[in-house]
Amino acid sequence: MNRKIAVVIFAVIIIASLVWFLIPTKKNNPLRVDVSQVQNKLRIHHFDDAFFTSDSVNFLPELARLKVEFPPFFDSNLDSKFWHDNRLDIAQKMLYSDMKKKIPDFEPLDEKLTDAFAHLYYYYPNLPEFDLYTYISKLDFSNSIIVADRLIFVATDLYLGKNHPAYQYESSYLNYTKQPEFITTDVLERLAYTLATRDNDDNTLLNDMIWWGKVIYFTEAMQPEANDTVLMRYSKKQLDFCEGNHLQMWMFFVDNKLLFGTHPDGQRKFIEPAPYTKFGLPFDAETPGMVGRWLGWQIVRSYMRNNPDVSLPQLMGDADSRTIFKNSKYKP
Repeated sequence: MNRKIAVVIFAVIIIASLVWFLIPTKKNNPLRVDVSQVQNKLRIHHFDDAFFTSDSVNFLPELARLKVEFPPFFDSNLDSKFWHDNRLDIAQKMLYSDMKKKIPDFEPLDEKLTDAFAHLYYYYPNLPEFDLYTYISKLDFSNSIIVADRLIFVATDLYLGKNHPAYQYESSYLNYTKQPEFITTDVLERLAYTLATRDNDDNTLLNDMIWWGKVIYFTEAMQPEANDTVLMRYSKKQLDFCEGNHLQMWMFFVDNKLLFGTHPDGQRKFIEPAPYTKFGLPFDAETPGMVGRWLGWQIVRSYMRNNPDVSLPQLMGDADSRTIFKNSKYKP
């Protein structure tokens, strides 16, 4: 091989290696940790499967078995007729049937949840082991995920897909999140609520942004291989908009002195779920909602990159959003 060509090829390889090393990717993500030695486990139970495949004719012995296997669902005040009626309820059976079309096999979901909780116990080894139950909730829209002490309940009938007819009276931007790929993120987010401390006397928009940034960063740490669209529950188009207009959105917050504002409109416009964000600019209709959460996440990411000695539990336990912002050295 011509020596000059060999030198050029070698130089290209070196440059490519440096680029790979310097650019943040999932491959060199510091959140990719070894969880193989983690001992604590998530225990997963599928009450929906067990209940709606039980023998409805010889129901009493089936009910006795279910009570032993799934004790959190059974109240002593509810008699066998109540449970038999639920087993035969057409609406619930249809919801279960539609759920099985979306999640025909629980194994992939179980694997994601198990891996996420291995990461949880890696960072929080003293947390108790959790039991997670899937069930049909009769479309209890306010409780897709319930965390109660060491128990977690996942209403699988609230993950039937964004176009399911049962959701026709809900807003489309809310229905987008009713997809099975968001279950693990939803579970982790509920857990993050209990771990992410905040200064309740600080009513600034920045405090809300940083708190949400910590919550989303936590879900990222628990599932470091997940795409940002899953972590943020954005479509690719919405995520591309945020990434492509990152600086412009940030300058809007700075120029309009929103960060340290305390008006409730800040929460409503930039934090709460919405079909789009109301900047009052021509591109409003193209924006996703909750850009304040997304920007807060980028600040927290920057903080953790620039402060590698800070552990995840330390981040989650730090309620001083202003210091986090200052030490993030955030530059979009």
